[in-house]
Amino acid sequence: MSYNKNPGVVIVKFESEADRQAVLDAKAILHSDKQYEQVYILKDKTREERLMAANFRTCWCL
Repeated sequence: MSYNKNPGVVIVKFESEADRQAVLDAKAILHSDKQYEQVYILKDKTREERLMAANFRTCWCL
C-alpha cells in the first residue's frame, strides 16, 4: 500500500521499436484527455543521463 497520494513509476518494455514509437507519437493525445492529464510518458534515458540529472539535483554550485 502506498501512502503517497501520487502513484509510482511504471516501466514498460516494448516488443518492437515500432510499438515504442507508436506510443511516443500518441502521448500528446493521452495528455489532452482531462482524465489522464497527470500521466506522463517519457523516453528512456541512458545511465549517464540519469547520473548527470542526479548530480544536477544535488549540486550547490554558485
